[in-house]
Amino acid sequence: MEYFLDAFKKYADFSGRSSRKAFWFYVLYYFVIGIILALGDMALDTTILSISYGILMLMPTLSLCTRRLHYA
Repeated sequence: MEYFLDAFKKYADFSGRSSRKAFWFYVLYYFVIGIILALGDMALDTTILSISYGILMLMPTLSLCTRRLHYA
């Protein structure tokens, strides 16, 4: 869970590198939380949880992907 929370601490940091392990644990937690929220949306017959989660996670995901793909 620390890798997922670390992405929030560095959400505006596009410099540096992130490890392969940090990237894949982030992806794992991202999808697990997304599935849970999608099930909640299905139960409530709405899409507000999934849309809010997607918007909230856009910047941390972009910064993590940029740091993972950084060369040097």
